[in-house]
Amino acid sequence: MKSIENASKYIDTPYVFHCEEDWEFYDYGFIEKSFEVLNKDPNVCTVFLRNHDENKIRSGINIDPIDQGGYYYIKPKYVPNPPRVAGVLTFNPGLRRRSISLAKIPYDNEDEGTLGYYFWKKGMYGATLLNANGYVKHIGWEKHVH
Repeated sequence: MKSIENASKYIDTPYVFHCEEDWEFYDYGFIEKSFEVLNKDPNVCTVFLRNHDENKIRSGINIDPIDQGGYYYIKPKYVPNPPRVAGVLTFNPGLRRRSISLAKIPYDNEDEGTLGYYFWKKGMYGATLLNANGYVKHIGWEKHVH
């Protein structure tokens, strides 16, 4: 997260695609489709790109199966103590608005769940594209480049 904080000061575009070195991309077209989602729905915080089943397993989130016109809403998973929400914001590869990326900089002992809670309280939610196979896979698992 410190790297995200440091890099954020250089953002001068209306959108940000966040990505780290330990992801494999195995399908295409997700940037264009993500733009469509963000342009259509101002309450989408982040467009999630992982395989739908992997999102369920890794984050415990579910996907609302109603097609919103090229995407699904992610049903947020709320945990009350301390307040956290999964399924709204992710640091996994995905497109988001610059305003989302800069909203809480500098981070103050926050993570995806606490930031997700912050945006959820503002009426925001996550979305995922219709491709259940997703577009990206995490391949790092303890093999990070430092």
